[in-house]
Amino acid sequence: MVCSECEGLNLPARWRLVKSDKPQEFAGIGVAIKRLMPSDEMILVLDVLANGPAAKAGLKAGDNIVSIDGVPVNQYVTIEDATKVLRGPVDTKVKLKYYRGGRAFVTEIQRGLVKYN
Repeated sequence: MVCSECEGLNLPARWRLVKSDKPQEFAGIGVAIKRLMPSDEMILVLDVLANGPAAKAGLKAGDNIVSIDGVPVNQYVTIEDATKVLRGPVDTKVKLKYYRGGRAFVTEIQRGLVKYN
């Protein structure tokens, strides 16, 4: 659930969540991402959930993802399309190519159950 008043504020997703008595969970890698324009060639990692699969793989806030499973990120029409690819069944893998500080990295992350409050 997302706070409708917060959607346009460019806050990491975990900061926009409506608090609930039950922890929320999904299968994925545990990142908050954004892209300024649909034609952008990179997706910015805003936040990485502590102890999530992305954090364990070494992904950090500020990294710029350029491809997901070999598909350049500008091929995804919306950020939601890219998010759907990052999420998936637990124990399946997703391959990311990203840049940090001008250096390219490629990593394969095993999706897991991501929980947040």
